[in-house]
Amino acid sequence: MLSRKLNDPQLECVKHPQSPALMIVAGPGSGKTTVLVLRALRHVLVDRMPPDSVVITTFTRKAAAELSSRLISWGLKLVDHFRAEAVVSGDDARDNWLASLDINAIQAGTLDSFCQQWLGSTRQVGSPAPVMLEEFAAHFVYRRKVFSPAYYRAGQQATLDPYLAQFSFEQQVPRNQGQACDLSITVNNRLIQDLVDVRTYGTSGNAEQAQATLLADYRQYLQGQQMFDFSLCSERILEGFKAGTLYPGLTPIHALLVDEYQDTNPMQEAIYFEIVRQSGCAFAVVGDDDQALYRFRGATVELFTNFQQRYSSVIVGATSRLVYLVTNHRSTPEIIQLFNDFSQHDPLFMAARVAGKPAIAPFNPSRGVPVLGMFRDSMADLSADLSQFLVDVFQGAGRTIPGTSVTLRASTEGGAIGDAVLLASSVREYKDDNKGGLVERLPVQMRQHLQSAGLGVFNPRGQDLRDILSVQRLLGLILLCIDPSDAIEIGMPLTRDTQRYIPQWRLAAQTFLTSNPAPHTHTASLSTYVNGWRTRIATSGTWPDDIPLLDLLYKLIVWMPEFQRDPEHQVYLEAIMRCVVQGAHYSSYGFAILERAPHDSRSRSVVITDLLAPIAEKVIEIDEDLLFAIPRNRLNIMTIHQSKGLEYPLVIIDIGSEFKTNHAKQAFRRFPRDPSSTVLMESALAPHTPVGAIRIARSNIDRTFDDLMRLYYVAYSRAQVALLLVGLTKSIEYKTTVQNIATFWRRDGSWSWRNNNPPLTRATPTRPERMPLTLL
Repeated sequence: MLSRKLNDPQLECVKHPQSPALMIVAGPGSGKTTVLVLRALRHVLVDRMPPDSVVITTFTRKAAAELSSRLISWGLKLVDHFRAEAVVSGDDARDNWLASLDINAIQAGTLDSFCQQWLGSTRQVGSPAPVMLEEFAAHFVYRRKVFSPAYYRAGQQATLDPYLAQFSFEQQVPRNQGQACDLSITVNNRLIQDLVDVRTYGTSGNAEQAQATLLADYRQYLQGQQMFDFSLCSERILEGFKAGTLYPGLTPIHALLVDEYQDTNPMQEAIYFEIVRQSGCAFAVVGDDDQALYRFRGATVELFTNFQQRYSSVIVGATSRLVYLVTNHRSTPEIIQLFNDFSQHDPLFMAARVAGKPAIAPFNPSRGVPVLGMFRDSMADLSADLSQFLVDVFQGAGRTIPGTSVTLRASTEGGAIGDAVLLASSVREYKDDNKGGLVERLPVQMRQHLQSAGLGVFNPRGQDLRDILSVQRLLGLILLCIDPSDAIEIGMPLTRDTQRYIPQWRLAAQTFLTSNPAPHTHTASLSTYVNGWRTRIATSGTWPDDIPLLDLLYKLIVWMPEFQRDPEHQVYLEAIMRCVVQGAHYSSYGFAILERAPHDSRSRSVVITDLLAPIAEKVIEIDEDLLFAIPRNRLNIMTIHQSKGLEYPLVIIDIGSEFKTNHAKQAFRRFPRDPSSTVLMESALAPHTPVGAIRIARSNIDRTFDDLMRLYYVAYSRAQVALLLVGLTKSIEYKTTVQNIATFWRRDGSWSWRNNNPPLTRATPTRPERMPLTLL
């Protein structure tokens, strides 16, 4: 079943008794998923817990799917093994018991999904089923039903804008209502997830009172519609647990295992503790403080680093045991040495880590591949040379590493460019040039070079939906069908972004129509179909009384095969479809287009206000949960956050493709000068939340640096065989002033790669003496 035996700490975790609680500090590549799965199976097969009483929570749906897959695969093999033993020993009772087990009943999912499930299963008989809003749908409802009506009331904008500005990038005052609303949503989520005393918060100032009122109005609106977003759903579940009214109605929980505990927020911690307190279940948490990435979503790494003390203080008399998993089965010793050194080179970071944490130890032998670097004078040179490197490795004879006899090349057993990933803090393909134009970034240059070489890129989050030509064509075709003469659109109050983009989409669709795309028979051409909508004359039969918008979308993509075949376009389409499906909950016509007046024009206008306008305003974006299938024949480009929990044979990390100078505008991505907006929000709310004291034990700027350190620690620890750092030559010149955490600068302004800082003379080295990279 397993490719190797469990090591002693892994075996200790699996065999650990049901009590006391178990805290597992699991370094990268140390087999935490294996331990979680085997411990869950142990609870069923050894402790004889009913499978549906074992609950595993994790951070993402993708991770939950991976856990479920392993539970079933390994569980069935173990059941077969133990049944065979029972048959040999003549133990019919044990054989019958094993045959009756439904391993698939072990529950694995995100805590949000469990809260949603519990909310539905414990509602009173006869009460309507609660409606769960996806994040984008909840944002839409808040923007349209709560925030917009309140924002322009007397004094509200002037009160809210300066307050919200402190939580924006560079503390800039919101430029428009949309930006203000996004910031207000972030504050609302933190008020709920941080268990803030909203009453005292609301009395601390006029802006706080206005924000608290907005949250109260939002609660009231959703309650009236029997709707919940994920934060309010979790809040309702916690209230039910504390009141003692929820748990008696649930399937008993005998074991609770929590993955990625370092990314837990105070609300989630409280729910976990209440489950343990009321059920007395076995409790195990797994995490790694060095891989805590989601402070901006409310995660509080201190809940993990202080878990043992917090657990014993809440569950009276409870104790816990700490086990370290430090043997890395993923990476080569060279890569492990780099991220070990990275985690320890800055003394000020050590105080933020779990006390006494040991270094990660290698398991795999060296393959003779050092940590690599590729630095060029310009981004154009970097993208060209990096693309050629990938072509050589995956399509050619490979690339020999300087100073070694090792040649990097794709595996002869099905190796493909999908074995490589390019990680960056942002995967955006363009950025504003501050003059009304766009500047290419590394991802789009890589796309251009690789496509010309017959390879491809998978980067569906590289552009906003509203800017992608094929999406513009699709949305424009919808407009030509439902409002061919602009009559409906012209009479509507639309935002500036919507007014800007809708004409672009119409033009893109009209241009596409003139190309007469296939299929183009006299009865099935795209022009014929769109004209049928204009005249409302069906090609056969009569025009229907109502047409679901989904039907229109599915019909239009017949002429747009990229939405059927191309992985990136399938993600775009899924994002739009999810919005249409969710619209049934909050859109007045459920995105059905009606024929009879006055509902014909009204139902069409709703499509514009509730689907097209949110895309134009960037309310609807590509969610990480949609990136469930990564193609093997393309270079994956993803953010470091997206790469969490993944591993690749070749990992390329952009640590400075845009850093030519020590410019303040870029400092937040490499060497922060000021606290992040997330940290400032934590500190602002600290007086009103029980978790405030441990959150602000470290200074604002230290927590900001800590987050950046963890980001690159995660990036460096994804690689299995080869790790390649890329950027501009300016980043590694001996005399550089470009301070960068990723290149081992310490937050005190010293650079651990550079030795003694001698004066610049002819003898001064061109590169830092201690740089642990072999340059390509």
